Amino acid sequence: MQRSRREIQLAYRRQQEHLALVHGWPEKPVDCVCDRQIGRFRKRKAGGCGRARCYLCHRDKLLKRPRRSDLLADLNMKEEIEQLYGK
Repeated sequence: MQRSRREIQLAYRRQQEHLALVHGWPEKPVDCVCDRQIGRFRKRKAGGCGRARCYLCHRDKLLKRPRRSDLLADLNMKEEIEQLYGK
């Protein structure tokens, strides 16, 4: 039951992101087909284009830049080694 509730919340949030980014909601009224498709963005980002090789959406991946999580993991590993061997 919890999983379906989280997916509903995620779909609702992504729907609101799409309406805000593409249609200028809530400043402007929205009359579009996509405002009635709540599950449309359930498994993808609302602002993404969907192409895997798009430089606007995936520039870090295509330019081989490390992710934030990779940098933090490397830093934590260096600190653990320093504590272990006492440099």
